[in-house]
Amino acid sequence: MGYYVINKQPVFLFGYRLHQIQEEALKDKSSLWKMGTLTAGTKEAKEAEELIYKTLKAKHDKDPERFYSEWVRFDIVGKEASQSAWTLLYDYCCYYGYAYLSDLRDFVEELIDDYEGDTYSYPMGQVFALNHFVRPARWWWKYIYKMTGRTVEIIIVTEDIYRLVGNLAEFIIFSKDFRLKCSQNLKIVPK
Repeated sequence: MGYYVINKQPVFLFGYRLHQIQEEALKDKSSLWKMGTLTAGTKEAKEAEELIYKTLKAKHDKDPERFYSEWVRFDIVGKEASQSAWTLLYDYCCYYGYAYLSDLRDFVEELIDDYEGDTYSYPMGQVFALNHFVRPARWWWKYIYKMTGRTVEIIIVTEDIYRLVGNLAEFIIFSKDFRLKCSQNLKIVPK
């Protein structure tokens, strides 16, 4: 599930929030219609996205401060934090465009997971890499030293994550070994 931008504020929907807004936005739709929303690109899925957006927009228009505290800001702890980490980082990568996630499995693990049907759910609760682009420190280095940007790879073990705090534009990931502050810039603070 992607994020929604309401009044220039990105809204990250996870777990119970996603379920809550879907129930509210799609309450008048039949169960058969809701099944059609599970396939991306269908007419039903596009209509469901529009209904969810309209519901979020109505909540914002009714009370912006409450909307920010209930829908934009999040504080996820425990198992739900480790389960939501991959989705949050994926949405972060899409929102800023400075980074991407990569799969760290080898060929054999990919084959086994594909055979077991775990291909699309793999990263949840597993190990993956957050690759963040870093441009040269000086613009002229690009020409003199033939330096293009570099990529910094950060290995994320989601089962070590115990808390996610902030909003999609700026949040902190608390892990057993480090804290990762994600915003326009990326900061890693060791424990």
